[in-house]
Amino acid sequence: MSIKIKSVMEDMHSKCIDISDLLKIPNHSRAGTTAFSLARPLVGSMIVQDKMYGRNDIFEQTIHDIIDGKYATETLSVLPIVGPGGIGKTTFTQHLYNDKMTEKHFSTRVWVCVSTDFDVLKLTKKIHKCIPASEEEKIDTTNLDQLQISIAKRLKSERFLIVLDDIWKCDSEGEWETTLAPFTKGEAKSSMVLVTTRFPNIAERVKKATKPINLPGLEPEEFWEFFLTCVFGGNKPEQQCSELIDTGREIAKKLKCSPLAAKTVGRILKKELSWEHWS
Repeated sequence: MSIKIKSVMEDMHSKCIDISDLLKIPNHSRAGTTAFSLARPLVGSMIVQDKMYGRNDIFEQTIHDIIDGKYATETLSVLPIVGPGGIGKTTFTQHLYNDKMTEKHFSTRVWVCVSTDFDVLKLTKKIHKCIPASEEEKIDTTNLDQLQISIAKRLKSERFLIVLDDIWKCDSEGEWETTLAPFTKGEAKSSMVLVTTRFPNIAERVKKATKPINLPGLEPEEFWEFFLTCVFGGNKPEQQCSELIDTGREIAKKLKCSPLAAKTVGRILKKELSWEHWS
């Protein structure tokens, strides 16, 4: 039943943008209206969660595939990382992005948080601003063609990693191909675009020379360790908190191994470390 509910919820999320457009719901406050936005807070490449819980095998395999494995001989690969909201896609990708082997492998790295605002021109401008350029190469334009030519020129001999985090919509293959166009002109092997999304249909649309990584929930024991960290931080539970552990395990079982659920509930529990509060 929980799987069916999750499937229905994800399908509802995928329709939100279209429904908003149909009803002409504004994304800003006006007199007599309520502010409405589907966008989540912007997230950058900097690691917030220092330790990545679980998923070590898939992490190491992905690093190998990018640097020495099946993607290393491709001029450009687009690798989608897909899973439900709050499952840890961005955290997983942050660790990939900041891994020492990744830093050494790619001479240019760019991180852009997309969310619901998928606009080819805006996205291209954001990426263009993040790619280093010499003084003579610097341009200030809103012309898509000139921006793409400039990106292609800057990246021509570079091995690059572009992260497009949290894509909620991409209306057509043509829109995606236009976005991707300047990255396909490079000469170096093993360049990569990483895409995170909660929608399998988007993952299938954007993939290139890859198979999407479907990120599942944590294994129960991994989740329990993460849950304790969310409640107690990096410290082990104090002796007087030992009576809470059994109650905590019962709470954790109901969270279905979702990292977001652990963070949310953990914030509530740590406010008062008492059996009465936890019960």
